[in-house]
Amino acid sequence: MNDRLSFLVGHLIDAVRVNVVSPQTINGEIGWFKRRKIGMDVTIGLGNIFLKLSRSRIWMFPNCQAWVQWEIHCFHLLYGDRIECHTKGNRGFWVQAMPGKSLWQWLQEGELTIAMMEAAGKTFRHAHTRHTNFFPGGWSHGDCHLANVLYDPKSETAYLIDFETRHWIQLSTEERQADDLLIFLLDITGRCENWAELLPIFFQSYNRPLVMRQLKLYLSVPNGWERLLWATRSNYLSTPQLLSRIAHIRTQFLSHI
Repeated sequence: MNDRLSFLVGHLIDAVRVNVVSPQTINGEIGWFKRRKIGMDVTIGLGNIFLKLSRSRIWMFPNCQAWVQWEIHCFHLLYGDRIECHTKGNRGFWVQAMPGKSLWQWLQEGELTIAMMEAAGKTFRHAHTRHTNFFPGGWSHGDCHLANVLYDPKSETAYLIDFETRHWIQLSTEERQADDLLIFLLDITGRCENWAELLPIFFQSYNRPLVMRQLKLYLSVPNGWERLLWATRSNYLSTPQLLSRIAHIRTQFLSHI
């Protein structure tokens, strides 16, 4: 699939949203109400076909209640009683607003910093040490791009949000968690001019060799449907650019792994 076709198809995929989020205050507490759109069954089914064809290692929840359960479980697992989160209605849930802004927002404002990468690495590492009954091993996110990582400058802390997908259960813990790192680095590599400065800080802060060794095995630019998936995740970098940057990451940042 050539770069121009990947760009067009990818933007069609990105335009699809099965869930909507709106601000909502409950008992004086500011938060967000997230719900599944009505009539999304076909869209989710087609999305899962694409995810399978592209070897994405994740899937979307056809069952609305299962999705809500997973989102609430993840918030409780990672943040305990610090963040209030509960079901609301038949198709969604409410979650207390968390401090900070997404790394994507910081990037848009030209303020994505090394300190944010260090905080993100620590948060990924902490989250990946958590265990859940949904997997035979450590927890994983499934869609760790910049918009799904918040950073609060007051506490210098990063937070993971938006647990709309889940990894295939048959994958090992290292395979799932390395996929989280892959999604994150592709987003940074495709969107940040100073990616070569930011990523080493993230890796140093994360510092989990087994997972990073698995990540290194993933760092080979694919073809076909999987290349399309990489295009959507890397902000549609051209193939020569992507090949060059992935080679740099392998040889300069992960050569010791």
